[in-house]
Amino acid sequence: MSAIKNIFFLLLLVSSFSLFAVTRTLKSFGAKGNAVTDDTEAIQKALLACQEGELLDGEGFVYLVEGTVDVTLKEMNLINCRFVVGKTYDKQGNFHIITNTANLTNITVDGQRDTTNDIEKWNVFSTENNVKSICPSRPDFFYFYAMDNQAHIEVNKFSVKNLHAMSAITIYSLGKVMLNDLYFKNLSYKTFHVYHSIDDGKTSGGETIVSNAYAENVGVLPVKLQVDGKFYDRVSLQMMPQASFNFIVSHGNYTAHNLEVVNYGSTAVTADRNKNFTADKIKIYNYSGLVFSNNPSGGMWFERCETATIDNLK
Repeated sequence: MSAIKNIFFLLLLVSSFSLFAVTRTLKSFGAKGNAVTDDTEAIQKALLACQEGELLDGEGFVYLVEGTVDVTLKEMNLINCRFVVGKTYDKQGNFHIITNTANLTNITVDGQRDTTNDIEKWNVFSTENNVKSICPSRPDFFYFYAMDNQAHIEVNKFSVKNLHAMSAITIYSLGKVMLNDLYFKNLSYKTFHVYHSIDDGKTSGGETIVSNAYAENVGVLPVKLQVDGKFYDRVSLQMMPQASFNFIVSHGNYTAHNLEVVNYGSTAVTADRNKNFTADKIKIYNYSGLVFSNNPSGGMWFERCETATIDNLK
């Protein structure tokens, strides 16, 4: 019995050591985490070094990202990070990640919107109903490309505020996407957008499951902005931020539980050409008087879904 106990203790010790050994910190790769020094290069170095299942821990420090973290990874596991961007739009960083396995937990982003030294830059990209459509000049803050059928992208405890970008997070995947405990506030355009296709539905597959998501004041234009280099104020602007979506999934299957949106631009919850859309406990409010869109515009928007079922919609 004593020998068995010794063997069990040895196995427990080895197991504990292995768990400890595969946890690395961003600071161990040179990141400062002081919200002042640009940590883009150190973050990219850390992600490349920790793609064999290692857990990369930001330890709750604030990391300034002024460039693009652009990597192709076997796997990504990132936890406990707070990100901020630069005070000018040419120093506002983002993440471009190609991987079929990613887990993000306890991530916050402050995009410094309304406190930057620049006026927001927007571009004309289309015309709807004789009105020009505009979108942000900044790319998605988090962009994931995961097109394997077995891909698995999971995001937990994810908070983004004060962001001028195409979206807080955009994911292309033919696999499974799980988004849990999300919070968005004061975003210029989109919260999240998941595409279960890369060719507008000719090839599609996968599913997205969203639980416990909140968004407020998404799609509200600033008082002053630039559009294609020309300066405008919100009152006189004769253009609209088309495609300012909240909680949108295109193609594949979409399941949503406990979503709340306060003041939306184009749409509050968007089921876009899903095979099956199933949702429950949805609350949508819009009373700001500052949000508008030329196409589409609706609280709960369905776009050519094969089936759509909602319980408890307010």
